[in-house]
Amino acid sequence: MQNPTSNDRLIRLDEVLKEIGIKKTNFYETIKELKKGAEREQNEAKKQEILTLYVLVKQKKFGRTSIWSYNQIQQFISHIKTGYAQKILDYIKYKNVA
Repeated sequence: MQNPTSNDRLIRLDEVLKEIGIKKTNFYETIKELKKGAEREQNEAKKQEILTLYVLVKQKKFGRTSIWSYNQIQQFISHIKTGYAQKILDYIKYKNVA
């Protein structure tokens, strides 16, 4: 039996992530959506909340390292698009505690 290389492990990890509905691209799409949401937001308080989320995602404080279902990710992006920044913050706090 051959020793697996780093690439082999990454491929298997990627396959597992796809199986449970978490694809690498979703993480990067979330970053893009946060940035777009902050740019569109007119309310300064909401804009700051979205930017806070953007920094958290960018620093990988959550998202890639925690297991989120595809539906949870879509719900998260939907909240960003509709401007529910506080609801997103509460959701993240809940997910990090759970």
